[in-house]
Amino acid sequence: MEPILADYATSYCLRPVRRREVPPSPVDANPGVTWSIDGDTIVEFRYDERGPDRLVVHDIALVVPLKRRLRSRRVKVAHVSSVGTS
Repeated sequence: MEPILADYATSYCLRPVRRREVPPSPVDANPGVTWSIDGDTIVEFRYDERGPDRLVVHDIALVVPLKRRLRSRRVKVAHVSSVGTS
């Protein structure tokens, strides 16, 4: 997954991608990871101990390549517009 994001960031946005681990918070007790370009989140990984983890994609151009790369019942890949707030 990281190579897809790095290629997208450098080839199309001409900027580096940044990875940041998100610690558990009082609202969301599960940790996560976000990837961003110039401070704009492009992908969020949300860990869920009760079910499949979620990869929330903010840029529509990345949905199909990430779905192809992460074919698993343990990780659901979806565009941010189809994911409810949590």
